[in-house]
Amino acid sequence: MKFLLLIFLPLSFAVHSEELSTSKTIILKSERDSLSNNYDSHKSDSIELFLKRSDNIMGGIKGERVSRYGIDDSRIEGSFASPISKNLQGSVSYARADKGTIIPKTTVFGRVLYDFDNSFLASLSRKSNKYTSGAKSDTNTVEIINYYKKLRLAYTHDITNVKNAGQSKNDKITAHYFYSSHHTALSLSSGKETEALPGNSTLSLNVKSASVYGQYWPLKEWGIGYSFSYNKQGNLHVKKGVSLAAIHSF
Repeated sequence: MKFLLLIFLPLSFAVHSEELSTSKTIILKSERDSLSNNYDSHKSDSIELFLKRSDNIMGGIKGERVSRYGIDDSRIEGSFASPISKNLQGSVSYARADKGTIIPKTTVFGRVLYDFDNSFLASLSRKSNKYTSGAKSDTNTVEIINYYKKLRLAYTHDITNVKNAGQSKNDKITAHYFYSSHHTALSLSSGKETEALPGNSTLSLNVKSASVYGQYWPLKEWGIGYSFSYNKQGNLHVKKGVSLAAIHSF
C-alpha cells in the first residue's frame, strides 16, 4: 500500500514511507509570507520529529512558533498513523496553541485512506478548529488519488461549516512528479477559507491559490523541502510565501 503521511502545515509537503526508510526523521522548517495592503508579514518556524516502525505505524510531535498580523503565538501538535487493515490506513492529530487568536486554540484531525489497487486511493477526513474568541469551523474533505508511473494526481474537495457564518467549499488539484531523489508538485485551488484576524474576528474569504513544493534528497539521510505559494484572499490581501525545510532521517 502506498502509505501517505501529511505534515499538517499551511503548505503541507508529503513524506512517503518509501522515503522514511529509517526509524526516525527530524524536520526543521521556516516559512515566510509577504502580504499586500500594508499587512504585517506572516512567519512560522517549526521542529518536527517522526518515529516509524517496520509495520508502518508512525507517530510524530511538532512544535511551532507563528507570527501573523504582528501577533505571536505558539502551538504543539501530536500525530499518529497506523494500518487498520491490508488496504485501509488511519491517521489522527491534535494541536493546541498558547493564545488561540490568530491560529486555532485547538485543532483535531482524523483521516482514513483506502487503497483499491496500489494506484487508486480515496480518503475521507475531518478537521475541527476552535478559537479563543469562540469561533469554530469544521471541515470535511474527500480526496481521490491516482498513481501512474512517476506521476501522482489528486483531487480534493473541502466543505467547511463555520459557526454563525454558514458553509463554504474549496476544490484543489495537485500533480506530483517523482524523480529518483526528488519529487515536486504543483497545486491549484479555489473556493472559500476561514481567516482569523486580530481582535478575535474571523472571516470567510474567497480564495484562489497556487503553489509549487517538493523535496530533494542529495544524500540518503539528508533531504531539503521547499515551497513557493501565491494566495489571493478576497479583497483582504495577496499573500506570497516561501518555505525551506531541512530533513534528517536516521
